[in-house]
Amino acid sequence: MPNLSSNRLNSSVPIMPNLLRLDLSSNNFEHIEDVGIWRQCHLKELTMSGNYPGIEMTDDSPKNVSECSQYAFERLHLDGSLKGAFPADSLGRMANLRGLSLSGNELTGPIPKFIGKLTTLDLSSNHLNGSIPESFGMSSNLLNGTVPVSIGQLTKLGVLYISGNSLEGVITEVHFAKLSMLKKLDISNSKLAFNVSREWKPPFQLIRAYLSSIKMINGFPQWLRTQKKLKVLRLSNASITGPLPTWLRKMRVVEFFDLSHNKLSGPLTNLPNERSVDVSGNYFYALFLQDNLFNYFV
Repeated sequence: MPNLSSNRLNSSVPIMPNLLRLDLSSNNFEHIEDVGIWRQCHLKELTMSGNYPGIEMTDDSPKNVSECSQYAFERLHLDGSLKGAFPADSLGRMANLRGLSLSGNELTGPIPKFIGKLTTLDLSSNHLNGSIPESFGMSSNLLNGTVPVSIGQLTKLGVLYISGNSLEGVITEVHFAKLSMLKKLDISNSKLAFNVSREWKPPFQLIRAYLSSIKMINGFPQWLRTQKKLKVLRLSNASITGPLPTWLRKMRVVEFFDLSHNKLSGPLTNLPNERSVDVSGNYFYALFLQDNLFNYFV
């Protein structure tokens, strides 16, 4: 990948017919037309993160887009570079776009509906508003309403982050019906309730699960015992009561547990050994940690 980052470029990049990937991060482009990317007919991946003072990419931008570039781009990384309204039409014309990262911008307006085919998407830390379209959801914005059950039909979705919004309602098995590719899930810090049956076997294998500060109905989520690749589990402040399940000690792949600030009780005997665990703010008893080398937070 040609790396032209951390320069002071502000004019068009020459046409490079065989160019597949390009990094233009930390430059001084102000308009997307200045970059000349629409003429790079074979470019698959573009990184333009951290441009100052910010790139204008309006829905008038693609007027000069060549037909070839509409089908070229597969991944765009524009974190901390854009400003203004969300350029839904411009990005929506990229027929083969599969990965889009626009975090840390100053984008405003409603969330577009063109991203149903994306496999990765990050829109966190913008100023987006309105309800979630029936194709996705993102964290740290001003989203409200409920999560549509049709999100469970996004068969290629690998990451679902909808934390830190004003979403409410109940998340059920239907929301995950066909999410077999899901690896990372974050629905924390919201008004959501998680209600699945104790016998539910999800179609995915998570690596990271962030389920803090929601209401976990039906007690400790039994479906976690099916997650053989889980490395990080945050389940704090989730209204969970009762003892820890015995199967928890078998989850030896997990590197960090956060079970703090629930109403868990009983002996603290079912945690995996040699793991970082936060169990503070619960009601465990018979806990003796002196003269040991445990890495527990109590």
